Amino acid sequence: MTIEKAKAKLNLALDVWDGEQYTGADLEDIYTLLSQAREALNEAETYNGWTNRETWATALHIDNDPTLQEQASEKIAQTFLEGIDTDAEDGYLLGVRDAEDALSDWVDDLLSDNYWDGHTPYGIRLMRDDVGSLWRVNFREIAESWLSDEIEKFKAGK
Repeated sequence: MTIEKAKAKLNLALDVWDGEQYTGADLEDIYTLLSQAREALNEAETYNGWTNRETWATALHIDNDPTLQEQASEKIAQTFLEGIDTDAEDGYLLGVRDAEDALSDWVDDLLSDNYWDGHTPYGIRLMRDDVGSLWRVNFREIAESWLSDEIEKFKAGK
């Protein structure tokens, strides 16, 4: 379903809502239309299994460069392990949040010309151009993906 179809579903739901005389069937219709619109928007927004294109491109560029992949993996694994609360059942979430923040800061620095003293390597410039705006990158999704084994170990130990 496309964004246009999702908008059409939302408009239909709003038309029913604007009727101001609701029956149980109307409310069910509104709920169904809104659910379909949400599903359509989620499908339209995803990109190659990631939240959006920017998230996919960020993960792809880091994964495709062995040095960057090693640095990123070490940084988020260390931050994750330092941040988990071993006494809480969902204590791994604190580690994931910290890993997300560390990854976001690291990528932000990495794509900065200041990080490279004005001599940014071609691959980093390509990544910066390909990713575009970092504000849309879902760093939590990337961190969780790369930490999936560590998260499972933590959950299994609880």
